[in-house]
Amino acid sequence: MFKNEQINLEELPTVDTVTYTSISKTYLKVLLANRIIVFSIMLIALFLMKAYANNINFERSFSIFVIALLVVFVLNIILTILSFSKRQYALRTHDIIYTKGLLVNTVTTLPFIRIQHIEISRSFLARKLNLATLNIYSAGSSGENLSIKGLPLEAANRLNDHITSKLNE
Repeated sequence: MFKNEQINLEELPTVDTVTYTSISKTYLKVLLANRIIVFSIMLIALFLMKAYANNINFERSFSIFVIALLVVFVLNIILTILSFSKRQYALRTHDIIYTKGLLVNTVTTLPFIRIQHIEISRSFLARKLNLATLNIYSAGSSGENLSIKGLPLEAANRLNDHITSKLNE
């Protein structure tokens, strides 16, 4: 006999009660280095434009451009530092949860049953700092893929091994 009983929402577990694990604080150095490199390139490009520009209006407004770029740079650094603490993950019996974002907080929950495959990737800088990115790919064309950056290599390997063993059960 078919039953379709109502579920009391108050009795369901919430993700607020989950204890999250933060990613490596070393990854903050990678994020800050990336921002510094990008803004340095932008600043160099601005100075090169000034050196080769024949437009008097550009030369007059050059200092405004530099100040605006520096303000955006400082705000970007502040937001990067503040949002870093929001990058956390949790491993549960049947799924993995990843949360990130300061202004727009995103919580992604990926059930193990939906996982198609997992890989660990490491950039040049990540290898030097013993960090890794755990990429988890879900099944289905509209499935949510999950990428947890800034994990210590050992933690990424343990997560990979655990999830792989869950998939093989």
